[in-house]
Amino acid sequence: MAKCYKTISKISGSFITVDGVEDVRYGEFGHIELEDKSIARFQVIEVDKKHAVLQVYDDNFGINPSSSKVFFSGKKPTLGVSDDLFSRIFDGLGRPIDGAPELLADMYVNVEGLPVNPLSREMPADRLVTGISGIDDVCPIAKGQKMAIISEPGVPHLSLAAQIAESTNMSVVFAALGSASEEIDLFVENMKKSGAIDRSVSFISFAGHSPLECLEAPKFAMTAAEYIAFEKNMDVLVIMTDLASYADAFRESEPLQHESLYSNLASIFERSGKRKDRVGTITVLPMLTASSDEASKEAALTLSRITEGRIILSRDLYRRGVIPPIDPVLSFSQFADPELK
Repeated sequence: MAKCYKTISKISGSFITVDGVEDVRYGEFGHIELEDKSIARFQVIEVDKKHAVLQVYDDNFGINPSSSKVFFSGKKPTLGVSDDLFSRIFDGLGRPIDGAPELLADMYVNVEGLPVNPLSREMPADRLVTGISGIDDVCPIAKGQKMAIISEPGVPHLSLAAQIAESTNMSVVFAALGSASEEIDLFVENMKKSGAIDRSVSFISFAGHSPLECLEAPKFAMTAAEYIAFEKNMDVLVIMTDLASYADAFRESEPLQHESLYSNLASIFERSGKRKDRVGTITVLPMLTASSDEASKEAALTLSRITEGRIILSRDLYRRGVIPPIDPVLSFSQFADPELK
């Protein structure tokens, strides 16, 4: 039975400090039982011999330090996987939000994952055909590549993502990171119309939800992608948007500041690629709306360092009716090789 703690010593926004904890591990989940018996769930984001810092991802109003009860599960976040993943929609923490029953899982996988071992990694070489000349002819994408898509404000980049997802015939994992519900609804509707929804799985963290959910969504998405690619031997396209919102959530999570945004995102993106011992591949398209704020600038710089090319969507071209508004001068790919198959 889980041990109950009533030793909350500090509440600061979504962060809660609990003193006197024993056998608590970094990353594990748990819940806080409030006086009215409602539940606020959390994840441990910092722990030492004296206390644990929790980040709450449910509404934490009503948490009373003297009466609220804290329970640690002893378990880190996992995702249940099976062939039934396809066409399902989850929130950023892997909980179904599509009205369908809980997934019948063949197994449960720790979402933290590991980067692909460099010795097991193979250079991407097979072309991902999008049917979009601005990509295929100017900055081709190879299966297993990390290709950033950076758009200026006001340019609907998700329409390009939907077009790529529809035309490639690959399995699709979609991660929405702090996105507006209108944008997501439109993307999902386009996927349904094309039939691509039947070969996709989505993890959606809406704007206004907990920063923790936004930060966890890419891990759940990559875990699903790894299962589909490396266990089921399929080519997977991972679409993540918007990295600007992710950077904001990262900056809000103060205890994470011992970690850089670069190392944080690298640990996620390096789970993609092509492995020598597997048939399937994972291609990642991280999408960012560029703006003048510091978080956006940092995210754009980080993406340029950890991806292998970029597609720039121009607001000027969009206003002039060029669809998709790909800037051929600023866009490039490290795999723009005439021998690319």
